[in-house]
Amino acid sequence: MHLPSLRELTPHVAIWAVVTALYTFGALDFLEFRMSDLRSRLTPRAAAGELVIVAIDAESIAEVGTWPWPQSLHARAIERLSDAGARQIALDIDFSSSSTPSEDAELAAVFKRVKPAPIVPVFKQFSRSIGGLSSIIETGPIEEIAQAARLASINVRPESDGLVRRLHYSDIWQGQHVPSFAAALVTPGRFLEGTFYIDFGIDVSSIPVVSFADLLAGRFDKRRIRGKTVLIGSTAIELGDQIAVPIHKALPGVLVEALAYEAIVQGRALKRSGIVPIAIIALLMALLLGPWLVRVDWRSGALTTTSAVLGIRLVALAVQVQFPVLIDTAPMMLVAFLSYGSGLVGKINIQARQIFKQDMAALHRPATMRTLLDKSFDGFLSIDAKGRIQWVNPAGAAIFGATENELIGRDAGALFGDGQYKNAAVEFLEAQLALGAVATPSEIIGRRIDAKTFAMEIAVARSALTLSRNPLERRTTERIFYLCTVRDISDRKKAETELRQA
Repeated sequence: MHLPSLRELTPHVAIWAVVTALYTFGALDFLEFRMSDLRSRLTPRAAAGELVIVAIDAESIAEVGTWPWPQSLHARAIERLSDAGARQIALDIDFSSSSTPSEDAELAAVFKRVKPAPIVPVFKQFSRSIGGLSSIIETGPIEEIAQAARLASINVRPESDGLVRRLHYSDIWQGQHVPSFAAALVTPGRFLEGTFYIDFGIDVSSIPVVSFADLLAGRFDKRRIRGKTVLIGSTAIELGDQIAVPIHKALPGVLVEALAYEAIVQGRALKRSGIVPIAIIALLMALLLGPWLVRVDWRSGALTTTSAVLGIRLVALAVQVQFPVLIDTAPMMLVAFLSYGSGLVGKINIQARQIFKQDMAALHRPATMRTLLDKSFDGFLSIDAKGRIQWVNPAGAAIFGATENELIGRDAGALFGDGQYKNAAVEFLEAQLALGAVATPSEIIGRRIDAKTFAMEIAVARSALTLSRNPLERRTTERIFYLCTVRDISDRKKAETELRQA
């Protein structure tokens, strides 16, 4: 088993450190939100059916014919719902402005009669003065309503992407803890701490809706109301109570509160997994996956990285289906992708070093061979398939009484056999090969360029340059060339003659 060295681990630890820093400071939230939205789309679920919305819709506004409505209309709606057996009633309506004294008194009286007391909203809003200074204004219902109702916060805070994704269980209003609308509906009298993410996979269309106009006119089935929690609020676009949210783009505030209620009731008040466990998993991936990706080929690396990313997403999806937990997958996926990229860069660097070594070796080998041949006492000639001299070493040029430049390009046949092989060098060389002149040199007559002859030994080797697979290769046949080793044996032959005569 190959254990990576500290040098191999360093770039992957650096990747992890950068990703973790980005994750910690929220720079990856935009990716995380997109992936959690996708998981919510893949895991739709219906509403529990315990909440009914009474919608102040366009039809209701048209039927009443005015806005804002007098307090008596809200009083009549609450009485009808109470008579129909509603378990509890909440109104997502701003009661901070007085109507007429009689209207206000009528509404306050209804609030006092209905048990449990209906829930009405309080909220905070920013106000910017002419000088540019901002302040927070706390707004709540008029005094008569505030004393008779239960108060709950409807404040929402968008995330870094401008969308409302989570709510507080409670808030501070006028120095006191008040529950959020959703928490007040689910856990009356209890104050929960912290925040939760709304499960936008809950199908909004599965929440029962009754038109406010139908409620006032008695055009509704009381069985739909009996024993249910009822939330009254505006769904009419012209009233402007629209909140930017994931998946749906925008929803009326009353539907956002309804989804928050459903999330708590169904145990789908989602929590993010937290920085520490995700950072630990990402570090393990960097230490284990990163060095391995450097060692394998790019196809195996791509397959492994893709499998790891898909595995992470499937695990996150399975966890979100079974538990109210949002696993942050962006850091782990980013570490996997960057580790793969680092592996590719590492392989490119390794290949670049190997190519450099090969290039240097390729440069050194010819230089070494050229030095050996240039310093050799034997002559060497390279002859092409047409019998022309392509290259000759200094010793070879000296044997034929010429310089290298004087021989290159000449017909080699003029140098062999007293010149009778002129224009027939290839036939002569092939004949030498047939006689076995590769292993055992042949004795022939050589001819210098000044026409003087001398005794010479020659050894011949034939080679071929095979066709390249490069698409730029234009040749269709192999290129043949001959390498000849020649030696002037005139002195040796003279010595042998003198020895025989003696």
